[in-house]
Amino acid sequence: MVERPFNAEKLYNDVVHFYIDKRRYSVEQANRIAQIVVTRAIRRRTCETCNHMKHYHLSDKGTCLYVDCQCTSFVNKWKGKS
Repeated sequence: MVERPFNAEKLYNDVVHFYIDKRRYSVEQANRIAQIVVTRAIRRRTCETCNHMKHYHLSDKGTCLYVDCQCTSFVNKWKGKS
């Protein structure tokens, strides 16, 4: 099963609107917080081996869907079989 793609723009907008509307922060403060949250989310969703987003991995196999990737045990197994 492939993980749902990560939408950084939607997360950024949701965080900004939350901090402006609910917490009454200034726009600058909300933007700083949203940048930190999105950066952390991107880092958490990035593979340490190949630096691709984890939604490009097969979660049960731990392999990347990119053909030229270094963590492609799935692709390497099937390369010779056309």
